[in-house]
Amino acid sequence: MMKHKLIIPTVHLGGTDRETLLDARRTFSDALYAANRALGAMFPHARDYREALGVESVPTFSEAVSQQGRRASVLLDLQIELDKEREAILNS
Repeated sequence: MMKHKLIIPTVHLGGTDRETLLDARRTFSDALYAANRALGAMFPHARDYREALGVESVPTFSEAVSQQGRRASVLLDLQIELDKEREAILNS
């Protein structure tokens, strides 16, 4: 979850118009959606990770799943932040 203050652009006559600000965020949202789909396509499968007893350098399936979860969490955090920013722009 967000651990920082979200900075929202101010919509005003001398700045970028609301629709342009929102369009840029829609484009980013579309890219996040595509990244999430691509991430899902590379979800780990146990057959690709062998576990060797006593060998620490061999990646385990559970570590791969954990890594995948961390990546998904990063994308979700970005999407949540983006949604909050878009909502704030819409309501400004």
